[in-house]
Amino acid sequence: MNLVAAIKSSLLECHMPDKKRNLGHLESGADLYRKIPYFAETRRKELSIILNRVISLAHSYGSLVARAVWALGNVPPKSRQDVVVRDLIADVFDFLYEWPRPLLEGRLHVAFPLARRAYESLALLAACFQDASIAERWDQGEQIGNAEIRKALSKMPFPESEESLKDLYKFFSKATHPNRDLIAERFLGDGNRFVLGSITQSGLLLVLDHSMHLVDMWFWFGSVVGFIAKEPLEESDPSFFKDYFATARKAAEIKKWLGESFNKLLEKEQASLRTD
Repeated sequence: MNLVAAIKSSLLECHMPDKKRNLGHLESGADLYRKIPYFAETRRKELSIILNRVISLAHSYGSLVARAVWALGNVPPKSRQDVVVRDLIADVFDFLYEWPRPLLEGRLHVAFPLARRAYESLALLAACFQDASIAERWDQGEQIGNAEIRKALSKMPFPESEESLKDLYKFFSKATHPNRDLIAERFLGDGNRFVLGSITQSGLLLVLDHSMHLVDMWFWFGSVVGFIAKEPLEESDPSFFKDYFATARKAAEIKKWLGESFNKLLEKEQASLRTD
């Protein structure tokens, strides 16, 4: 079964009325509140089957970053810039690690702020590693906007496209602030009596879009951290780079698979709208 078919057959409907959710035996909001962890686990199991390749890739990158951090932990920092870079590595990891949880629970409105935070810290990390003056300014408490970081990264020895970074920023900023486009109408009192937590389902196209960006962020983070920790890794963990390149190849395959699945699902949804 391909990804699109799996999504269609496995996921609960986005705005399923209460009577189709088998909630009739629950007598109060308090009963349903106690079921919120169950709803989240149900969503997680559904999407974990569908997106198992993405989850596996995230764990592979997480393990690589942990190995790099362990190698760095055996070497004292040489400068304040080095301290800043190491602190940002940990910060990026914490947010990337948490990002899949609300994604898999169907709570994309919660995943968006985590994703944006991971992105902004990762962009800052890449800039601080390459420019000691930016690291010093940030270390002294200066707030450096992402627009400035994007512009700086476009001119560095290991440059990133300013336009691509701007597109990422726009995507991650979509639901950081409450806007109508991404706060779903939950039909409370109009067919539904309870609409909290993971009981509703996020749009499937947006789930795939998030997954593609999650892959992109781990790919970028893995390459940055691998380069930062290159010397201690070569000394203490020589198999790291073989595993890193294997994971990077897997990331490219999964990104292609997600893109193809996204396009197929988009075509299906557009065709459905034309026939309605």
